[in-house]
Amino acid sequence: MYYLCPVKSKIISITINLNFMKKFLLSLFAMVAFAGMAVANTATVTFSTLGYDNAADVAVVKVNDDITLTFDKGAGSNGPKYYNSGNAVRLYGGNTLTVKGADGVTLTSVEFSCGSGNPMTDAFTAAPGSLAIDGAKATWTGNANEFVITNTNKSGHAKIETITFTYTGGTGGGGGGTVDPDPDPDPEVQTVDNLAAFLQCAKGDTRIIKSDAVVVRQLGANLWIKDNSGWMLVYGNINGSTAPTFENGDVIKGGYKGTLDIYNNLPEMKDVTNFEKSGTTTPVQPALVNTGDADAEPLNSYIKMTGCTITGKGRSYKANDGSGEVALYTSSASFTVPEGENMTVYAFVSVFGENKQLTPVEVTTASGREVVATPYFTPAAGAVNKGDQVTIKCSTEGATIYYTLDGTNPNAESNVYSEAITITEDVTIKALAVKEGMDDSDIATANYTIIVLSDNDVTFNFADISTLTPLYTDADYEDDGQTGNFLINVENVAFTAKGVSVKAVYTDPTAEGTQARLYKQSSGTCSYRVYNKSSIVITAPENNPITKITYEFYNGKTSYSKLTAPAEGTWEAPVWTAPAAGASEAIFVCTGTQQIKTITVSLKDIPSGVEAVTVENENAPVEYYNLQGVRVQNPENGLFIRRQGNSVSKIIIR
Repeated sequence: MYYLCPVKSKIISITINLNFMKKFLLSLFAMVAFAGMAVANTATVTFSTLGYDNAADVAVVKVNDDITLTFDKGAGSNGPKYYNSGNAVRLYGGNTLTVKGADGVTLTSVEFSCGSGNPMTDAFTAAPGSLAIDGAKATWTGNANEFVITNTNKSGHAKIETITFTYTGGTGGGGGGTVDPDPDPDPEVQTVDNLAAFLQCAKGDTRIIKSDAVVVRQLGANLWIKDNSGWMLVYGNINGSTAPTFENGDVIKGGYKGTLDIYNNLPEMKDVTNFEKSGTTTPVQPALVNTGDADAEPLNSYIKMTGCTITGKGRSYKANDGSGEVALYTSSASFTVPEGENMTVYAFVSVFGENKQLTPVEVTTASGREVVATPYFTPAAGAVNKGDQVTIKCSTEGATIYYTLDGTNPNAESNVYSEAITITEDVTIKALAVKEGMDDSDIATANYTIIVLSDNDVTFNFADISTLTPLYTDADYEDDGQTGNFLINVENVAFTAKGVSVKAVYTDPTAEGTQARLYKQSSGTCSYRVYNKSSIVITAPENNPITKITYEFYNGKTSYSKLTAPAEGTWEAPVWTAPAAGASEAIFVCTGTQQIKTITVSLKDIPSGVEAVTVENENAPVEYYNLQGVRVQNPENGLFIRRQGNSVSKIIIR
């Protein structure tokens, strides 16, 4: 016993130590396991809170210290932009969005909330990881520090309103987002010293111009600038806006970016960004030249010619001070050139193809006074529906417009224009614009005729797409990505009504050009736009030929002067009258843009009455028509109209 007890005590002591060690190891394992568990963080960015201007380009957004978003144009024709309509970033066809975490960050789930009318679709891909689409929501899942979303759709876009991130690692900031004002500034965009160097680039090249520039003049979408090296025409949107305002002498800080375009041999700078006023300087004065020498001046330079005799009409004029004749062409429909003698013309040197011409921006009389701009009408003269309204405008601010409706010339005793004129019968409207301190405008004339419809007339009203077949709604419109307007591509789409078909197709089937489209402007005005290289094909129902086709254009002669009617028949724009026998089809070839409000197709009378029935129903041939009234020779699978003699019914063919 004496020898056994120490041994037993020793054994007991060892047992107690092992239990203690087991508990200690379990606790240590739990602590290590807990320490190894990653804590999930979340962050959200809402684009409407980031302070973007409407139509602003979107490049880099820093969500927080852990996550950065990079939007890129990719293979698309338009880069990502933010629009107030929808308060969302628009990811266009070909665009990419890169989501990248800081060092040590692992992204596990990212949810995109989109506008209900423009969600992500199956055309959006993710790499690495996977993307699940559920209505207006799209969720990326994976395990990566970085992934890329690509819109492989050629035309559709998604409007991304918010993005919520779930990830591990990082500091765990809640997000909110800030816009990087100068994201690793376009490493692919080169910088040039001045405008002269910019002009040496190739068409389509984008460059950053280092030199300051001075604004010379602005007229509509045209803005002329200069620096110490040369002149340049800036055309279109500036900083994403369609209506920027600048004055002669405004200084533009160097560092602005633009793309060189060559339009009929005239260099232009387009898609200009970072174009900011930084002060003013002495206004730029035009160079005084003779009309005979004007076309020798540098392109886009500012000139002045005195003692000119001006002749012409529309947008095309000639000026001659006795030294030679020079062509004037006004690029703005709201700016008109007055005819007369001893005029002073302020203009910019331009070119169209191989021919030099001038773009006038101001014309004054011998007294030195400027002439009030000639009034213009909307819609332009032509055929209108009874009840349509005509507005009269003048681009000279503060001018008073006088008008008549009886064909006489207006004066200060005539009606003062204050509201739209409702057309109830054929009428000639004449208008005169007057402003104190300026010479009166030329008199503008517009002749309107009422479109008279019969029971055999079929009208396609493109101003209201809800009346068309096939049916389109506002949800089908896509932002055009450039002007803030909207479109639905409808090349090769046949609009049908009562057996009549209207379709735009490429004149040359192998040609590539702008597709015909239903076009909706931001003002709400809708039209059918058919472009150069396409033709409008109008087809009659079987055995009921076309007798007349009447167009209604939004821009009148600007459209129908570029529309070639069928050789047979009579074309007195905007009305085409078929030969006496009628026509089963009429093809109008477009050589320029058509902005069409309505197309009305007049058909021959359809024989009716007992005399038209030659056999009893049971012996009459059977004919089938689709629901648009077009005859179908061999109907298959669908709902059709069946006619046998004078018996008509709907049937389903399976």
